[in-house]
Amino acid sequence: MPHLDIAGCRLDRDATGYWTGKLRLPAWLARFGSGAGALYVELPSGDDDEPARARIAGLRWLIAHDAAVLDRVLAAVRARPQPGNIAPSTVIFHDVVRGRSPYLGFSFRCTRDREHGLGVIMHGRRVVEVGGADVAVLEWIARRDADR
Repeated sequence: MPHLDIAGCRLDRDATGYWTGKLRLPAWLARFGSGAGALYVELPSGDDDEPARARIAGLRWLIAHDAAVLDRVLAAVRARPQPGNIAPSTVIFHDVVRGRSPYLGFSFRCTRDREHGLGVIMHGRRVVEVGGADVAVLEWIARRDADR
């Protein structure tokens, strides 16, 4: 099975053409524990069977800024009606960039809304939108923000 190593994150290419792996960010592991703190990564293949450059750049950027991103995500979550206990699930690297900062989506499991979860989309360190877990994957939110 082909694999890539991007800044210490091993990604394996699955049968559907996606590059998948677990991202273990120090700040996230310290906050959520080693069992719940790892984020699932899924990057679609680009035209050359490797992830698009914007997504690879987003992964490297997140690794370099994990503590600041986590602080902003948690502040945004705390500003909403209490979701209960949360645990990170997935990080989505959108193929949208404005300036030098990527758009990232984070989905969380939460005890108060097991069906819809919680999602955050960010541009760099700025929270763009918070809502159900589906917010994290909605690239149109990133595009709308980038076009402003």
